Amino acid sequence: MNAPTDTPSTPPGLGRRLRDKLPEIIIEAVSLGLAVLLALAIDGWRDREAEAALGRNVLAAVSAEIANNQREVDATVASAKALLARIEPLSESAEPPPSGTVIDLNVPLALTSAAAWQAALSGNALHTIGFERSTSISQIYELQRWFADAQRRTLDAIFAFGESADWSRERVALVRVVRELKLSVEFGTSLQAAYAEHLDANPAAPAPETTP
Repeated sequence: MNAPTDTPSTPPGLGRRLRDKLPEIIIEAVSLGLAVLLALAIDGWRDREAEAALGRNVLAAVSAEIANNQREVDATVASAKALLARIEPLSESAEPPPSGTVIDLNVPLALTSAAAWQAALSGNALHTIGFERSTSISQIYELQRWFADAQRRTLDAIFAFGESADWSRERVALVRVVRELKLSVEFGTSLQAAYAEHLDANPAAPAPETTP
């Protein structure tokens, strides 16, 4: 006669209770998964919103800087054109000007800034305004640098004028001033157009009004 063997058995009713609870367990698991996905989506949305806000701030700062630079360049180009109109005829004359003639070569410098742009570069924030826009702005600041270099060369030419009493030598120096001044005007005019195009597409925020 064989001895009875113990076999594990499911407690009475446990299988039925599991079957009854299964829909509830599935609902809870799905709810938990949806909650995790929703939390991740919210985090992603917040990251995108923060990046978009940073991009708006970067663009606003750069546009404000460009607007200020535009005013500086406008004034300088206008003065340089007026100066050219006065001195170019003198530079073309082999005869010295009448005794006592004062040749005023004073022209204001455009004190342009690149601080906002450099801050965007150093802060690795260019991706927030997009590749195409950042490339366009980079070209503006490169042209601005060329204009600043042209201004420095013009100053060097102006400083060299007036060092001789011999008109033939002074005329050579004046011709150099005219040449460098024309280059400054050319770069400045191109820069004005680049500024205007940028500000048409990305207007600078108006300065806050102050109450008296």
